[in-house]
Amino acid sequence: MEKRKQTCFRDEIRKSLIFHALVPCFISLVVLLLVFTALGSQQIIRKSRTMLAHFSGEFEGVITSYVEMNKKMAQELDMESFQGKPSYKTETVSGIYRFLNGQNYRGNYYLFDENRNVVFSTDSRANVVQYIGNYLPWNTTDQKYSKNDCIFIYDSTVIDRRALPAWLIFETVVKDGTLKGYSGFVLKADAFKERLGNMEQPVLLVNKFNRVFTDGASRFQNDRGKLVKEFRAGRNLARFGKRWYYTAGQSVLGGEATVLVVNDCTSFVQLCIMSLMLVAFLALVVALAIYRSAGKVADKKTEIIYDLIGALDRVEKGDLDVFLNIASGDEFERIGHSFNTMIGSIRHLLVRHQELARENMLATVQILESQFNPHFLFNTLESIRYMIKFKPGDAEKMIVCLSRMLRYSIQNGKDVVTVKEEMDFINRYLQVMLYRYGERLKYSVELEEESSQASIPRMVMQPIVENAIKYGFGEDLDCLEISIRTRIQDGVLSIIISDDGVGIPEGLLKELQSNLEYHQNQMDHIGIYNVHKRIRLVYGNEYGARIESGVNKGTVVTLRVPCNGNKDDSRT
Repeated sequence: MEKRKQTCFRDEIRKSLIFHALVPCFISLVVLLLVFTALGSQQIIRKSRTMLAHFSGEFEGVITSYVEMNKKMAQELDMESFQGKPSYKTETVSGIYRFLNGQNYRGNYYLFDENRNVVFSTDSRANVVQYIGNYLPWNTTDQKYSKNDCIFIYDSTVIDRRALPAWLIFETVVKDGTLKGYSGFVLKADAFKERLGNMEQPVLLVNKFNRVFTDGASRFQNDRGKLVKEFRAGRNLARFGKRWYYTAGQSVLGGEATVLVVNDCTSFVQLCIMSLMLVAFLALVVALAIYRSAGKVADKKTEIIYDLIGALDRVEKGDLDVFLNIASGDEFERIGHSFNTMIGSIRHLLVRHQELARENMLATVQILESQFNPHFLFNTLESIRYMIKFKPGDAEKMIVCLSRMLRYSIQNGKDVVTVKEEMDFINRYLQVMLYRYGERLKYSVELEEESSQASIPRMVMQPIVENAIKYGFGEDLDCLEISIRTRIQDGVLSIIISDDGVGIPEGLLKELQSNLEYHQNQMDHIGIYNVHKRIRLVYGNEYGARIESGVNKGTVVTLRVPCNGNKDDSRT
């Protein structure tokens, strides 16, 4: 399960105050900024579209008038009369000049014969005539021929021989199916310079190959005379030369050209950016001020809560000597009173629980001890009963040892003894067993000097030694040797009782070990289980009995008790 993220009540209050105070202010500033931006943008867009509609119509009208005039000239012009009759030529030329002078964007007229030699022109510069002639077809009588393209020609007046754009409008002059010549107008870029080149909002005429037709707009052209790539990306707002421009374009003349209105909106964009930065700065200042103010309010309102949390932390660590003195006059005062009452009840119940647990432990230990005496006494009396018949003298000695053992076992108020006292008791017990088994039983004791005064529960060794004798002989073993050793290591006293008897079968051994591990005895072998349980009740679960054995390999039982101090000294 995913662990839920911890939160802080004081921080939640602070965040809530900041949110409800800052958000309305911030939203108001953002709305004002958006309204200002929208109004300014709308004004720029409306102005650009108005100019675009005006100049698109104007430019299409100019080109259309030149095209219609050229068609009229190509259909009505008589090349022979123009070349042979001065009056006809004068009348025709006068009509051409009247047309050119009546145009807002004045061009030049050119008339070529069938061999593309100039017959008449309003501009007689030879290099211009040569470039125009290169665009005329050879020996065509197709009256549908028309040349209305925006091309680039070289004029002697152009500096560094840069290409100068010009609009060529030409048609063939055909009479009786015979090519007589070429008639057309040339509208060069400088014709637009006076009207379009110096406007506050530049108006560009661009052909389908991105060639800029309008003269005087060189800042928006690259070194090849093409429109800069920033204005060709299709974006209305573009950045060029560290300035911002809004561009609006419209195709004219069937896609042959595009009218582009360029509006410098750098000041407006900078004003929007500065306004945005100002809003951000104000939001930051207000957030810091509100954060500080909200922190003070939150600290004041949550001080009692943190006092309560501190008291709960102390209780969690086991310190029940806690008292809350809250005099706020509100619900928190009731909480503090209830907390103090609860802690007092817990202290009372804890003391009572400890008393009951101690009384229960003492009763349990006494019950376990009471199981040893009848069990041992029954086996010993059985042995004495048989010895009275066959060895009365040994029986008398056994009775003397038994009386001393019984006196030791019924000492009231002394449940913990020294290892030396317990070992004296075991020596008497083994003497009794020697009277019974004779040379078939041998034993040895190795008692470390340091362990002789160590404390252990009374009569924890006798049941183990008794089991070694009872189950160690088996059916085929003639002699049994028991060894008792003590060892102190890392503050733990180990009493090792081993025999070289027949051992314990594997299945039974696992069952015994399971009983000791899980504190459940479901067998008739209660001796080692009761010893193990007594030790754990007195000293804790890290101590107790451990059994190891193997068939025909003997048995080793190790009792482990703490050596430094005794948890139950008060019972001695």
